[in-house]
Amino acid sequence: MKRIITILGLISISFSASTMQLSRVNIYDILDDAERNNISIQIYKHKFNIANAQTKQAWSTVFPKFSFDAGANRMQSAVVPLANYYSASIGLSQILFNGSVFPAITASDYGLQAAKADLAATKETVYYNVVNLYFSIIQFEEQLDVIKDSKDQLQRILNQTYELNKNGLATEIDVLRTKASLSGVNATVISMANAKETMKNNLEMLLNKELTGERFDSSIITKLYESGIIDNGIGIEDVLKKRQDYQQLKNITALMKTNIDIQSGGYLPSLVLVANYGYQGTNGFNFNDNNKDWLLGVNGNWNVFDFGTNQAKIDEAMENYKIMDRQVAQLKLAIEKELVGINLNIKSAKAKIEAVKLEEKSNNDVFNMVNSRYHLGEVTHLELMDAQNSLSRARGKFVEAKIEYAMNVLQWLKATGKILNYFEKE
Repeated sequence: MKRIITILGLISISFSASTMQLSRVNIYDILDDAERNNISIQIYKHKFNIANAQTKQAWSTVFPKFSFDAGANRMQSAVVPLANYYSASIGLSQILFNGSVFPAITASDYGLQAAKADLAATKETVYYNVVNLYFSIIQFEEQLDVIKDSKDQLQRILNQTYELNKNGLATEIDVLRTKASLSGVNATVISMANAKETMKNNLEMLLNKELTGERFDSSIITKLYESGIIDNGIGIEDVLKKRQDYQQLKNITALMKTNIDIQSGGYLPSLVLVANYGYQGTNGFNFNDNNKDWLLGVNGNWNVFDFGTNQAKIDEAMENYKIMDRQVAQLKLAIEKELVGINLNIKSAKAKIEAVKLEEKSNNDVFNMVNSRYHLGEVTHLELMDAQNSLSRARGKFVEAKIEYAMNVLQWLKATGKILNYFEKE
């Protein structure tokens, strides 16, 4: 019977552990939800579809157009008595030459590539914001763990102080001071728990979905720290190829440049091949040589003089292109400076982690020593409280340092255009 109870107990423990693990929120699952449900991503997917449709429209201009017309009308005029009038025809038109057609096709292709890059850039921004909030929530969870540990320590100190007070080794003030510190910690726990829920709500708004997990999986923080993904030797040109916001701006700039050619094409003549074959008559659809007609020819148009209207359009297109070209150069410079700053921050954050580790270890050793001596009445209550506060602060600083490093790495991933690839679901 005892063996059965033991087995059932182990099964229960295993099931509980499994349930706790299932209730954890995973960063890769969250990003999958963002990919599917985020409203901004959905909007830019539709914009990409629009650009794709516009490109198809532009390409369709180089192909022949066929049309069919038919009609049955009752009419009367001064020449023709009241009668039924019938018509039917099939038509063909084909552009032979137009100076703006092929530049327009090229522009639409650039527009499509810009829309594609814009969609990817939107995903990068959403990924960054989601992961940033995810890290912030992990920071609050781990800081809450530190504060709850501190609360347990204070409770043990309070119990010790009660015992020492009974034996005349601690004062009533020592007891009250410990109670006050314990109350302050309880208030901090409540405040931080509320702040965590606020951030969770903000994350749910980004995901456009309610989260059900109880705890966020923090293994990604350790993975980022241990991965060694930071490459300080990466060239700016390699970065620019992966930066979707830069590629989007470059494609728009190319589109603006092509727009100059489109407007310049207004000075060139256009030629269109037209053909028509059909029937017109008042005696029903009785097709014969007497009532059929056909047409075949080439129509041309040439804007010889328009008082500078077309030249003004060319000048406008040229200035728009120059503006975009300057913006591309400005963004390139900003990216270069951004990478320098992020690399410096990463080095600083990594060094800070190592320093805080030592600080936490030292404060932990001091607290254990002071706590054991306090139980023996060899140190004052103030010395013990000071050691406990120092340990709690050091643990909190270590949590902050880890998250600070992770967020700097996150910024580096976005700045180098690697964030989407890095967070692909494994």
